[in-house]
Amino acid sequence: MMAERLTFIMILFLIGVCTLSFAIISYVDPVGFPAPWPDNPSPIIASFEFSDIADLADYYPTGSWSASNGLLSASGSGELRSILNGSETWTNYSIKTLARIAGNIDETDSSYKIFFRTNGSAANFNGYSFEIDSDYTNRFSLRRVVNGIETAPLITSVTSIGFDWNQWQEISITSIGNTFTMYVNGIEVLRYTDLDNPILSGRMGLGFEGTAQVEFDYVRVFSATAGSREWKPYTYQGEVVYDESGNADQSSGGSVSPSNVDIVSSPSLPSVMVYFDSGVMMFRMILGGNPLALTGRGTPFISSTWTVLIDLDGDGFRDFAVELDGTDSGAAPDDIKVFYSTVKDQFLYDSGLIWKQDSARHLYNPTNSDGEPEGPANWDRDPLPSVWDFSRTRVTEFSDPVAGTVYILDFQVPLSALDATSVGGPKLTSDSVFQLAFTTSANTNNPVQKDLAYQGSFTMDRNKPLLFGDPINSTGQISQIPLTSKITVTGCGPSLIEALVQDASILVDGQVRSSVSSVRFFYYFDFDGDGIADDGFDWVLIGDASSTDGFNPWRLNWNTSLIPQGNYIVKAVLVDYQGNTMDSYLQYTDGDLRQAALFENTCSSLNLSISGIVFEDVGNDGYSYVPGTDLPKEGVRVRLYRELDENETLSNGDSFVAETVTDNSGAYSFGPLPPYRYYIAVNSRDIAPAGIKAGFSAEAAWAEQTFKREFIGSSYQDLQAFGGVNPLESDFFSMTSMAVEDNNFQHQSVADITEATEPIDGIDHGFSFNVVVNSADSGINDPGSPGNQGTFRQFVLNSNAIEGPNAAKFVLMTPQNSTSGTNSWWTIKAASAFPGISDAGTSINGIVFSNSNSVAKSNLSSIAGGVAGTSRVSVPEIAGAEIEIDCNNLPNCLRTEGTASDFSLSSIAFFNAGGSLGDQSAALTIEGPNANLTGLILGSRADGTKPSDDLLNRRFGLIFSSSGDLSNSYIAHNGSGLLITGSSVNVHEILVYGNGIGSAGTDGNGVTI
Repeated sequence: MMAERLTFIMILFLIGVCTLSFAIISYVDPVGFPAPWPDNPSPIIASFEFSDIADLADYYPTGSWSASNGLLSASGSGELRSILNGSETWTNYSIKTLARIAGNIDETDSSYKIFFRTNGSAANFNGYSFEIDSDYTNRFSLRRVVNGIETAPLITSVTSIGFDWNQWQEISITSIGNTFTMYVNGIEVLRYTDLDNPILSGRMGLGFEGTAQVEFDYVRVFSATAGSREWKPYTYQGEVVYDESGNADQSSGGSVSPSNVDIVSSPSLPSVMVYFDSGVMMFRMILGGNPLALTGRGTPFISSTWTVLIDLDGDGFRDFAVELDGTDSGAAPDDIKVFYSTVKDQFLYDSGLIWKQDSARHLYNPTNSDGEPEGPANWDRDPLPSVWDFSRTRVTEFSDPVAGTVYILDFQVPLSALDATSVGGPKLTSDSVFQLAFTTSANTNNPVQKDLAYQGSFTMDRNKPLLFGDPINSTGQISQIPLTSKITVTGCGPSLIEALVQDASILVDGQVRSSVSSVRFFYYFDFDGDGIADDGFDWVLIGDASSTDGFNPWRLNWNTSLIPQGNYIVKAVLVDYQGNTMDSYLQYTDGDLRQAALFENTCSSLNLSISGIVFEDVGNDGYSYVPGTDLPKEGVRVRLYRELDENETLSNGDSFVAETVTDNSGAYSFGPLPPYRYYIAVNSRDIAPAGIKAGFSAEAAWAEQTFKREFIGSSYQDLQAFGGVNPLESDFFSMTSMAVEDNNFQHQSVADITEATEPIDGIDHGFSFNVVVNSADSGINDPGSPGNQGTFRQFVLNSNAIEGPNAAKFVLMTPQNSTSGTNSWWTIKAASAFPGISDAGTSINGIVFSNSNSVAKSNLSSIAGGVAGTSRVSVPEIAGAEIEIDCNNLPNCLRTEGTASDFSLSSIAFFNAGGSLGDQSAALTIEGPNANLTGLILGSRADGTKPSDDLLNRRFGLIFSSSGDLSNSYIAHNGSGLLITGSSVNVHEILVYGNGIGSAGTDGNGVTI
């Protein structure tokens, strides 16, 4: 039973990697070596074996928890909690347990939890909850619990792809002060420091939420301190190694004698341990006999060897070996040696020796050279008679209650000693992943002659693969989950993918096999080439790799000529015989051990890209780009999104790919790209006019879309796109978020290159500063701001800010909002008085065009003309207007300033202007010289009818205080009709009717000159 095995916890620290490289003739210790020995594993505060429910101090619901045969089970639905026996005075401690979800898992609502620092009952405690949570998008999360209620997550991290909730997972938590560290299978997944009134003591508990069943195998609680440096048991397939005394694993068929080469254990003492810290690797073996020989020649060890074999490439054969060699017959201390070889056997060739150092260092006069002076008594720095500490090696006599007297052998080497670069080999770094095997021998070159630290029996052979344990890295993190140590992609056209994977070896019919059962390769299109999978694409399966007996390398031939050119990330997803799965790109959650290959595919003929031009549509006609006429726009931000949620519209479920900026020819380009459906969004706020008048910024002008080109169904489509996606809404590009939901992209096009075989060019976007596309005076974005995209007000702002004359073009994409009988028209209700028109040559013609540039005629009304005066001058009829401006009781609704010469206004109606009796306010005021006004309806509705009394113009319909021409207009139903104060105003063919009568001494209806 797993519940009967004793496991240990330790605090892991990152290792700084020494950069020194040693030839075998150098004996100078690097800085930090030898390092102080770590402590023995922390004592157990409490151990819960779950033989019955009595291990639980409190739990609910009462019928949902049960314990038997060493397993604690919780089943039911909803929230299930238990608090284990213990003390609320517990402060700094570590927890370790094995847990799994049994049966079918509801991936939308299942999680198991470990509570710590708990105070109170199971229903209402205060404390913390570490959740292995499938209903929080498959995340590990830490929450605070207040009066039984869990807060929002304090911190989260994603699980690995394929995290198997039904497999046993080793969960560990260390809480020291206000800092909490959480591990899954020996790998740190969360670290959090609570700075907000942290809970500093309490018991621990277990929980479950969902509709399935959770099981816990055991719980152990150990004391912990901030400075903990502890030995950590090494494992095979997640299990601590307990090698029984006398268990023969030798290759020669002899017994494991003498006892100093017999690796032993007891229920409370694992056979082998490790500790890696500060650039030093330390190894521990538990031996049945004393390995020391303190007198004579060849001291301080007996004539045997104790070796740690290191498999770096996962082929079952050692690459490095660290050997404590007790066979030296000279006066100098026995040696610690490091070997490296690529030969596919376990033998330690003398030619493979790359580093060695004395096993002992002089206590008070170390020479730091080969051969410490004097003898073992002068090398031992520990006064206890049961401990012989030679700095680089140590032996401790220990009385175990089960195994009796045993000897604990410790030895260490600097990480920098594991450096074979001088002979063309690898160098261990803090990112290296490898496997270990602990052996003993009576032969200095054959490390597999005597004993192997292993649970069962195994006959070693130096020419065959060996049973190596779980993957471990140079920071001392051990994982029972398979890990990838290296991926490469070589060749082009056919390419070869090769992965080296690490997992414990297993025996199958007496033969050593890797426990990795499958390796699958995936690629990711790395658009920006930075080696990070954050470009909005999916991982795509390449295929299943093959190997020999599961040993490295795992290989797959990949025809890269079938995929587009570009940069790719290649990863491996591993599965072992236990069902454990690991994604090499994640390893484990935050990429600390990430292994992936970066591959640039240049051999494919398939080169896909999307490009186009952003331009100013000079003709305001919504037609495609005309070089030499239309104006390309530089510095415009363009974003690319990929269709992901399959609704065929740019939406929250789609993924951001990249952003670029148009060059000085207005061009943008995205590529190379894989074949998907894409959306291109253009930031209209970046489109600057050709010239800006002094005193204005480029931001004052805002262009509206007129044209776009798309690529759909393997063909190009040119589209008039007046007003963009929604003519009532203003474009919004967030500068802080690429998420679709945080933006309001109004100018977008589709480029579906799923079936494309060549680059897609000409996905152009045209814009104009002159088109008016809606009848609103404030858009949905920033309502009430001075001007909004595509409005009449924004045209006025544009005309004032842009150098040169501007002519408004009404292409109204919103429906008519006023009707009378069969006639209809557009009413623009002013939110405030429009800005004074200041630029010369501004033209506003109320003719409305459709998006295909035909004239819209929805108001067919007319105001009858006639004859005027005794001369009976003919006055032609006045056509009804397609556009009217509701002045919203505002005085001086629209006016031109004195600088606005050559202003032109036609075919627009004005009504409902404000003012007070006696003032000189009007719906329309002309102050600029040489104005030309025609076809206006001043005071009446667009069809010439009288407005309701509350919508009548309060004062003048028109004040003309400069020079120019007024013709073919209808001035009616105003408080006062027309006031002309300027000189050289030519008025002809106007109809003045039904204007108000003023009080005595004031002008009444009609015309005032």
